[in-house]
Amino acid sequence: MKYKIIFATLLLIGLASLLLPGCNNKKTQSPPLQAANPALEISGKQLSIKYCSGCHLYPEPALLDKKSWKNVLPVMKAQMNKSNVSPKLFEWLVIEDFYMRQAPAALTATPSETLTEATTQFRQTNSFTAILPKESSATLVKYDKESSQLFVGDAAGNLYVIRKNRLVRSIHTNNIPVDIQTDRINNNLLVLGIGNFFPSEEKKGNLVAIDTAGNQHIIADSLKRPVQFINQDFDADGKSEYLIASFGSVLGKINSGKLSLFFLHDGKYQKKVIKESPGATKTVVGDFNHDGKPDFMALFAQGRESISMFLNKGNLTFVEEPLLEFPPVYGSNSFDLADINGDSYPDIIFTNGDNSDYSTIYKGYHGVRIFINNGQNKFQEKYFFPINGASRVVTRDFDTDGDLDLAVLAMFPDLTRRAQETLVYLQNEGNLHFNPSYLEKEPSAKWFLMDAGDIDQDGDEDLIVGANTMVSLPIPDHYQQRWKRKKISYTIFQNITPPKTQAPGFWQKFLNMF
Repeated sequence: MKYKIIFATLLLIGLASLLLPGCNNKKTQSPPLQAANPALEISGKQLSIKYCSGCHLYPEPALLDKKSWKNVLPVMKAQMNKSNVSPKLFEWLVIEDFYMRQAPAALTATPSETLTEATTQFRQTNSFTAILPKESSATLVKYDKESSQLFVGDAAGNLYVIRKNRLVRSIHTNNIPVDIQTDRINNNLLVLGIGNFFPSEEKKGNLVAIDTAGNQHIIADSLKRPVQFINQDFDADGKSEYLIASFGSVLGKINSGKLSLFFLHDGKYQKKVIKESPGATKTVVGDFNHDGKPDFMALFAQGRESISMFLNKGNLTFVEEPLLEFPPVYGSNSFDLADINGDSYPDIIFTNGDNSDYSTIYKGYHGVRIFINNGQNKFQEKYFFPINGASRVVTRDFDTDGDLDLAVLAMFPDLTRRAQETLVYLQNEGNLHFNPSYLEKEPSAKWFLMDAGDIDQDGDEDLIVGANTMVSLPIPDHYQQRWKRKKISYTIFQNITPPKTQAPGFWQKFLNMF
């Protein structure tokens, strides 16, 4: 009854504003909903919690500015209409008014004084210049430690295999390669193709095995934008299963995206869906409950942005345990699993900075975060470093001092005020303190991908980064022109860690006594 009275009042006010002339011939405007009922602000909060918390973590109005909410709210309404619980028209008007009233005019900018030093850990090289085509858009960079090979893929479907800065193999995959592993038993390359780089409901993704002769054998096909996979024997039967993370999209009538397990049965690969949810992005395997069976963690980066643990119960059955959840505008995009604080428990190193959707403003909560494991797979945020558009994180002991450092790539940096944040090195100084530095004062390309490995075989971890010109983001014109001239697609940032001093011998120790 209350809503009916409010709605009738709103209609009368609206009609009056159209029919009655204003004073001094000035155009009058309808008063906001708040004027109709002071209790509406409370109702807006209650209704937004009711309808917005069913699909994901509740997004507070303060997460975006007013202008961004104007773009995001219609998308929220469209997603609600796909669900079984959708607000009535007047309820939605109240929700919309609440967000627009409570949202700030602008978000707090990321502090610029936190990133002022150039790194002394890495030096950019041009060793790829004579190896790979300059016009390529990178879709894959991955280093295989066991074979000392670097795999690079591009949007034209080409896959390059590089060892010691020499191109040893070139393959056309008939798809767009985004992930790769080596099947050492059969000496095959396992290559995942995304099918369609941009959001799409097309089922063009696949996983293929490529033998030494270049023949391609399909393991799984008709996938919606798969982005990562794991080759693992989950049921200890001596045969590999393939866990594929398909990002999918939200363009269709039903949001697509899922985690799927492909297993061999009667000579053919069968599909078992582990979880249906848009934005499946990355999985990491580990025995998290110490029962001898491989489990995995997974990041979902769209809608219900979250990280979950999937415990292996045998017979290819997994039980999900949610670990972390983030607001749907957070821009979750990558994570690593590593023991940062040295207590023997894996911690979560996480980036959020996806800024390619409906709210492309810079957000002070974008950056890299560390969630510490309490020993029972409960995680609490203990570290945050702000980086606009943070997109990738690689966790390694880059300075070879025994602890883990972080390299972070930002795909959507603030090129006007903080161009140096595109590639950031966070050197671990202990007790969750990190010394930040940048790799380039200004990015030499539109960097998109990053991995690490001892590419030059000198005993330390180098960085390999790839550029992609297809990624859409606001770019100042002078960068556009510079990148077009240089045409850099891939490069190596060589680790220049000084060689360790050898321990003194007997005679040196003897002489040191005097």
